[in-house]
Amino acid sequence: MLWIVIVSGITSFVLSCGMGANDVANSFGTVVGSKTLSMKWAIVIASIFEFLGAMGDYVSGTLRTGIIVEGFFQPGEETFYMIGMMCVLLGPTIWLIFSTYLSLPVSTTHAVVGGICGFVISLKGYKAIQWMTIGRIALSWVVSPILGGIASAPLYFVIKKFILQGNVEKRTLIFFPIITAITVTMVFGSLFIEGSPALYLDRVPLAASIPTTIGVGIIVGIVCACFIPLIKRQLHKRAIKKAIEKQHEQQAKHETGEVDIAQSLTTETEMNNTVANLENVDNINEKNSTVVGESSYGSLEDEDELEKNDITKVAEENNENVEETTKYFDSHEMTIETQKENSDVIYKGLMIFCASLTSFSHGANDVSNAVGPFSAIYSVYVQGHLKVDAFVPYWILFIGAAGIVVGLAAFGSRVIKTVGNNLNKKQLVPSQGFSSQLCGASFVLIASKMGIPVSTTNALVGAVIGVGIVEDFSGVKWKLLGEVVIGWLTTLPISAILSAAMFSFLKWLVI
Repeated sequence: MLWIVIVSGITSFVLSCGMGANDVANSFGTVVGSKTLSMKWAIVIASIFEFLGAMGDYVSGTLRTGIIVEGFFQPGEETFYMIGMMCVLLGPTIWLIFSTYLSLPVSTTHAVVGGICGFVISLKGYKAIQWMTIGRIALSWVVSPILGGIASAPLYFVIKKFILQGNVEKRTLIFFPIITAITVTMVFGSLFIEGSPALYLDRVPLAASIPTTIGVGIIVGIVCACFIPLIKRQLHKRAIKKAIEKQHEQQAKHETGEVDIAQSLTTETEMNNTVANLENVDNINEKNSTVVGESSYGSLEDEDELEKNDITKVAEENNENVEETTKYFDSHEMTIETQKENSDVIYKGLMIFCASLTSFSHGANDVSNAVGPFSAIYSVYVQGHLKVDAFVPYWILFIGAAGIVVGLAAFGSRVIKTVGNNLNKKQLVPSQGFSSQLCGASFVLIASKMGIPVSTTNALVGAVIGVGIVEDFSGVKWKLLGEVVIGWLTTLPISAILSAAMFSFLKWLVI
């Protein structure tokens, strides 16, 4: 039965590619969609942390042994078992490829569980399935998006209500150590608490790993607090250099005549408020003053304040000396629009941490879905007898991680657009993406540590919807969300039908 091993190995890799194009795209949808990371860097982070997560192999035991009633497969049924597990791979692979083509984010966990159910029921009947386990897993599918949304909505509400108001930059820097401490705690905890057996981290008792993880988060938070002045200066330097470069580009275009009226505006204030000023010109003349700096990220600024805080004008007064201009803004506020951009830079950095956490969570929870059935087949082939709880070789886990990277690079853009850009009418901003990533991935990580194969897809989509509701309830594309939910609900039964049909055919053909 070497051909079964070969076909299953290839199918396992293809299923991993489908997972990368769909499931991992869910994980990185908010990151790439908010332009926090390019696709290239998303792939780099995915390859590293997916592999690290896969090495833990937390849930493959649930998928391979917890679903089938013990004792239903007896010695002498090795061929049936191997063919069945091959069909468990083939059915979900077909459905995942089809769903990715339709840009629907579905769950590989759902598909593989459905595939196992279809094969086992086809061979042994309904009594061979541990329906209590299926019920527990199914419950987690419902709970995943709800808890993902419940967790992300309050976090983003706090950020929006108390940080993205008034002096946005100052408030963001004040809360930066706290938010960073929480993020680092989750990222470090994902690696350290009941971590990879390869690094013997699974032997560290919880009484030691949990306090250590919290301690690391607190220390990092304290260090970040000490570096706030430096971070502020670097943000200001970045904004000043960007404004000066933009000014030079506009001047060059103006000199060559390659600029229209809107592009010829040279100050940041004019660029940000041209439309508002044109619409309110009569009001400006009557009141001799106007609101020109309005932003959802902060309070209002009058013209005098904008004059003092305009980067381009201050830079010109300092002969475009970056250091002198930076010193000026050590004691003066930048415009609200610039504060917003500086705040976004901080959240983008935090989202990179969260992307790592999400990728690791997915590796710990979902990579084994693609390689678990192949590992079971390989174990039977090598040992010559049934042992469905055999340890998954690391080279098989590596196949899964490699397939995920290939799938993400080749086809991930479809689902990335659905999750990152299309679920909400407005494009996600970094603060929203950060809230979605941190809460969704944290929930999946905790569940995977408990051995519950929850859906990364459901949790992250729920988290994105949660922040979308806080931002604007009517801004959520409920019709598209309905299509996504239909994809969730149909994944298990369709995968089960495909797996059962292929098993019945191959059983008749081969045996």
